[in-house]
Amino acid sequence: MINIVTWNINSINARLPALIAYLKQKQPDFLLLQEIKCLNDNFPKQQISEIGYNALFAGQKAYNGVALISKEPLSNPLFELPNAPEPYQARFIQAETKQKLKIISVYVPNGNPPLKDPENIEKLKYKLSWQKALNDYIHKLINQNESLILGGDFNVIINDNDVYNPEVYKNNALMLPEVRQNMQKLHDLGMINTFKHLHPEGGNYSFWDYTMGAWQKNMGMLIDDILISPNLLQNLKESFIDKQMRGIDKPSDHAPLWTVLN
Repeated sequence: MINIVTWNINSINARLPALIAYLKQKQPDFLLLQEIKCLNDNFPKQQISEIGYNALFAGQKAYNGVALISKEPLSNPLFELPNAPEPYQARFIQAETKQKLKIISVYVPNGNPPLKDPENIEKLKYKLSWQKALNDYIHKLINQNESLILGGDFNVIINDNDVYNPEVYKNNALMLPEVRQNMQKLHDLGMINTFKHLHPEGGNYSFWDYTMGAWQKNMGMLIDDILISPNLLQNLKESFIDKQMRGIDKPSDHAPLWTVLN
């Protein structure tokens, strides 16, 4: 049995006590983190090591950043998405398990314009380019018959029933047709969205904004996902969102999403 968790932690150092407690209590085999929001020198590697976990990370000052935390040491790390657009942003990390399973944590760009410049589409262009680079890379790995686990914050509301009110977000970069099409291409390659495969009914959320009482009113969206390569589908046992973590003191605005493989 293998437990894989993805969690946009929204600053690893701000959330460190919660992270350590979570690892101790839940004991996931692999934890994929996004938005660690720290430079590599400030990553709490020692605290994580002291409770028996290994860590690989790609940090960036004040924002972005991804990590892989694992019970077993991981090998062959890759810290940058091949052919990603410039400038570099810490949004991708990959490593390999002893069983030659490739595990990838991604933080896909949001793509919305700055509040002060709502007509600016540069961030959207960057998002679309980044999505294309990811799709091309996953296509290559699938063609090589690799066993893949791809998890993270994809910043895509895949279906209208993955958000509390789709009308509010119809012009948002998380729901634009071209953004959704890029996400669909991953599925077209054969990648299986574990949670949505097991819970096709919709109305399940992994993110609730800090404002507007979104958590209390369940005004959420599903933008965190774990995808597996088709050769792992027979091993898929369970997938769920650990919503209670959104209700703790000083929470991330995302909840961990789990996938369990036999």
